[in-house]
Amino acid sequence: MAESVPGNVRGKPAVAAARPLGGGRSAGLMNPRGEDGVRESLRRAFLAMIVTVAVTGLAGCGRPRSWKYSIVPQDAIATIDMEGVKLVFEGVPCEPAPGVTFGEASGTVRVGGGGQHFGTMSIAGRTFTHSYADGVTTMTFEGYGLWLREGGGILEVGTREFDLSGGKRTIVIAKDGTARVKRE
Repeated sequence: MAESVPGNVRGKPAVAAARPLGGGRSAGLMNPRGEDGVRESLRRAFLAMIVTVAVTGLAGCGRPRSWKYSIVPQDAIATIDMEGVKLVFEGVPCEPAPGVTFGEASGTVRVGGGGQHFGTMSIAGRTFTHSYADGVTTMTFEGYGLWLREGGGILEVGTREFDLSGGKRTIVIAKDGTARVKRE
């Protein structure tokens, strides 16, 4: 029979702990449901990690996203054709010298994800540069500045913004730097 514990007013026998401290358990760390505390802590940490990865991926901080592009002449005007937008530069003639073929330049532009990126491409004396940092793609082509934001969903040219989320659009940049959507 168990002995009485001093201070027990009714003199009933002492009750042993529900679980021993040793025996492969985590030093008695139990949550209110009686589960092993270390296992529960690991489970919660794993779930927190999954949520963090999912949230950063949704916020554009995850895997890098890029668009392929090519620079080609179209009706003797420089054109940059990307996956999400086609840019026609009316102020940039693109006629090769006699006996020279213009060809095509291609590459990729980062439009989303984490980190930073920089690239440059020159063809027939025309230079296209692009950089990516903090969720914004900055592009320049023969003195014209353009910005892509929100994973390529918004294009900014001068003081105008174009919503690209509804599908690929053709944006015409005039010689004075103003821009408009080309009606097909």
